[in-house]
Amino acid sequence: MTALADDAGGARLAELLAAAGVRVYALPLRGVTCEKIRLHARGRVLLRHDRGGAAGESGEPSEAVLRLLATASAVLVSDYGRGVARQPALRAALAGTRAPVVWDPHPRGPAAVPGVHLATPNESEVRLFW
Repeated sequence: MTALADDAGGARLAELLAAAGVRVYALPLRGVTCEKIRLHARGRVLLRHDRGGAAGESGEPSEAVLRLLATASAVLVSDYGRGVARQPALRAALAGTRAPVVWDPHPRGPAAVPGVHLATPNESEVRLFW
C-alpha cells in the first residue's frame, strides 16, 4: 500500500511492483510521486537525485486497504514523511491490527501508533529523540 500521484512516476512504480508480483493498493496522492534516482558505476552508487518536491496530501484509504490491514500477517510502515501514515483511518487500522507492525520512522513523519512491535530508526533519527 502506498500513495501514488496520477503521473509518470506513479505509473512506473505501479508497473514495476506489478511486474515483481506485488499487489498494489494505491491511495491517491495530490502532487507528484517522489522519485529517488541512483546513478551507478561498477556496482556502486555514485549519486542520488531526488525529485518529486514536498510531500503531497494523500487520500483516505479504501475499505479494501483497511480490510487488508485487518488480515495481514505483518505490516511495515515506512512513509518517508510523505504523509500516508498521518491518515486517521489508517492509523486506527494499524493500531487495531493483530499483526506485528514494524515502524520505520522519519523526521517529517508522525509518531508510531500504539502497539508497534519494532521501530527501526537510523542513527540521525535516534539523535532527534535523544
